[in-house]
Amino acid sequence: MNTFCFDSEAFRYLVAIQDSIDLVPNDRSEYEQSWSRSVTESQRFHDFLCKKGPYRKNTEWRSTQDAQFQINFMIRPILETMQNIYRNILLHNVNSSIKLSATPTNSLSVICYKCNRNPEKFDQFWILPDYIHNPLNM
Repeated sequence: MNTFCFDSEAFRYLVAIQDSIDLVPNDRSEYEQSWSRSVTESQRFHDFLCKKGPYRKNTEWRSTQDAQFQINFMIRPILETMQNIYRNILLHNVNSSIKLSATPTNSLSVICYKCNRNPEKFDQFWILPDYIHNPLNM
């Protein structure tokens, strides 16, 4: 499995410890549990990466068309990451946060690029939701 879960509580705990901030016992226990989970996830992530080989070999890039395909394949995740970083910077500047809620999908689900994506406003942010379909039903 290549899903790794981290939360901000572990990092708040690290900052509190480094800055000698006194914590309420209940909060401290919660932060310590979060830290322990993050340590476990970090180790799993490290092990996962160590078992992986190199991402690409130059021999696989045989043509400019293949290179274009590989670049196009990476564009969406890179743009989504940039968008998330920018959103998090804006939220940090106004001392706010977003509660994320993951929705499990069927392993055969794919993002549909034919459906019109209608922007939805969540607080002060506009988000274009992805629509998920089972390719067998399309």
